[in-house]
Amino acid sequence: MQGACSAVGRQLAATNVWGYVSVDFVVFQDEKSGGAPRLWALAVHPYLTDSAASFVCFHLLSRGVLDANSGIYRVTTTPSAASNGEKRSLSGGGTELLLREAALAKVSRLGAPRCFVVCSYVYHPHVVTMQYSAFFHACRLHGVCFDVERALGTLFLLTDSLTAGVFGILSVGETPAGALAFLRTALEVIGREVGAQTEAAASSSRAASVSSGNFAQVLAAVRAATGGGKADRLEKIRRLRRP
Repeated sequence: MQGACSAVGRQLAATNVWGYVSVDFVVFQDEKSGGAPRLWALAVHPYLTDSAASFVCFHLLSRGVLDANSGIYRVTTTPSAASNGEKRSLSGGGTELLLREAALAKVSRLGAPRCFVVCSYVYHPHVVTMQYSAFFHACRLHGVCFDVERALGTLFLLTDSLTAGVFGILSVGETPAGALAFLRTALEVIGREVGAQTEAAASSSRAASVSSGNFAQVLAAVRAATGGGKADRLEKIRRLRRP
């Protein structure tokens, strides 16, 4: 993967393409090569995509280091003296932030790994019936929050007012399963507070399904990815996450 990305990057640089670029890859078994895996590039997106922006948001929250060779992202433990010195000397714009990250990486100790999962678009029309304070209070009661110090938990991505019923969810865990568990907890809480709409979305017409949102489909997919079950697993998940 790293070699393929480097080859694409060199070709783009040779044609004077600079800035944010994302590449879509697909891996498949080539029957002509006896089932050996093959990697193909499907598309090049010369702009900041939703996937790249999600990683930037995750990186900003986690403040860690990505190992480009292994693909593992880890949080860092920086000595306080060095960290404070870097913060005082490099507290400016984007260039200073990049320089600060590079400087801190040299004196940091790699800590626990971090993984993230994101649903960039979730639409639930009944969310508009809840007030901001009631919505986030219900989330906090069920542990749906983000621990800034540990860089673990869930946050909501609001591209518009919550009264539009549209939002995104980004969850960070120590493992892929942990990140999915955080995501499922958030979705289960929303489904419990304003309704999952599973029956309505399954039985209505296509036009009605669009107006009823995609929340039921997203929740069903996350449930399937985390072992199935219904909303009654929420209490079990909460007990497992308690310190």
